[in-house]
Amino acid sequence: MKVNLAAQLFSSSVADTLEYCEWELKYSQFRGCAATVHFLRIIDAAFDVLNSRTTLGKGQKAPIKQGTKHMANGFLDEAVTSQRA
Repeated sequence: MKVNLAAQLFSSSVADTLEYCEWELKYSQFRGCAATVHFLRIIDAAFDVLNSRTTLGKGQKAPIKQGTKHMANGFLDEAVTSQRA
């Protein structure tokens, strides 16, 4: 599977576009897309947490190591919980 294609689809940019279509352009087809936007933002953040490439990353892009694993665990627990609801 090409993960980079999935990362492009499940991104904050796509979430922003959905919100723009709903709120600014007033397209009726996008009315009620808030749950999809929330899902996309969670998946985008999960990609950031799990795909750190440098030891210099900050926030969700920081590498998972002894000193930062509590942040990654907290985010991932929150992501799983929100998807079960």
